[in-house]
Amino acid sequence: MAKKEIIAGLDIGTSAVKVVIGEIDYQNDQMNIIGYAQTPSKGLSKSDIIDIDSVAECIIEATDYAERMAGVEVEGFYVGLPTQHVTIIHNSGAVAISGDDRLVKEEDVDRVLNAARVVAIPPEKRIIDVIPSQFKIDNKSGVHRPVGMAGVRLEVDAMLIALDRAVEQNIVNCVEYAGFDVFHFILNPLAASHDILTKDEKEIGVILLDFGAGTTEVSYFNNGVLKKAASVSLGGIEITSDLASVLRIPQRKAEDLKVAYGSLIREDEEDLTIQDTEIDTTSPIEYKLLNDVIEARLDEIFNFVIDELMNMKFKEPPPAGIKVIGGVTKIPGFVELAQEYLRTKVDLGYTDSDDQQYITSKGLVHYAFDNNLTLGYFENNDRKNKGGLSKIINWFKDLFEME
Repeated sequence: MAKKEIIAGLDIGTSAVKVVIGEIDYQNDQMNIIGYAQTPSKGLSKSDIIDIDSVAECIIEATDYAERMAGVEVEGFYVGLPTQHVTIIHNSGAVAISGDDRLVKEEDVDRVLNAARVVAIPPEKRIIDVIPSQFKIDNKSGVHRPVGMAGVRLEVDAMLIALDRAVEQNIVNCVEYAGFDVFHFILNPLAASHDILTKDEKEIGVILLDFGAGTTEVSYFNNGVLKKAASVSLGGIEITSDLASVLRIPQRKAEDLKVAYGSLIREDEEDLTIQDTEIDTTSPIEYKLLNDVIEARLDEIFNFVIDELMNMKFKEPPPAGIKVIGGVTKIPGFVELAQEYLRTKVDLGYTDSDDQQYITSKGLVHYAFDNNLTLGYFENNDRKNKGGLSKIINWFKDLFEME
């Protein structure tokens, strides 16, 4: 039986650590998702790693579930990066086309991308990726695949992604301690947008808002590429904390209430109360109070989002409008409220609320495949775990199997 050639994505989020495994289908030139799983996050605060052991444990747990579903073993990951940890720099580079035939070769593309990397950045940051927006050959712009074209001078306009070295090392340490490798970092908006924004939307201009648990990411695409990205340090977890504080209930119950009863359609709620035996509410909760708290925090988040959009120098909404994803967007009436604040067309970036949980993590493997970041690797049924935590966990497994 032929081994499967696979790619795995890892999304380390504030509320959950998610793993998605894809199998490369070269015959149909596509990536098929064959396994996915998530586990509640530990050791994180707003996407910041504060406990390496706990995060590594989450990675192991989520990977184990995904591997069982896929029937394969993972060696390493394409890891998502939150916008809050990166600096995006737009730069250009130019080189002379080598060779007597003056045809652009892969080596020329590598050289011009390296030339674009030459930019002054703070010592605590490192450029981890160079993403070309367009190439130019002898001042002819709009070239996307320069290899094989004739000319004298090759230029590139590129987006550089600079990451804090400490953040990078912490992520790598977590992944390696769990027993895996980091193959490549991918910016979350690039991954999330891959499956939910069309080429036409990215070409004419569109904004993607990702309302995460710990942060809200604002991304703008135009001319087919990511132009700007920013992050607001508020998310769904603040709504949950507000509910817990106001209603004087534990965080877990507050989250359950938000998901089960949260609504932004404010009609006929004056005399309604909530008393749910499954959520174990000890006393009736006013439906109006619950949704007043949710709307108050969303008001703050939307105002910060508007501030970021103003910082991006928008004079009018982009032609393709705004798309929204994230857990809080499932609250009834969210899109209508967003349109009131943003005063433009707002659409959900997904059709099935279940699928939205894995938008970014599935996007990681699709983005890696479609952008030739890897040729994949064959499943390894004899993987030897390098990480210390993996070795300890496997030792316990072996011990119980012997008994």
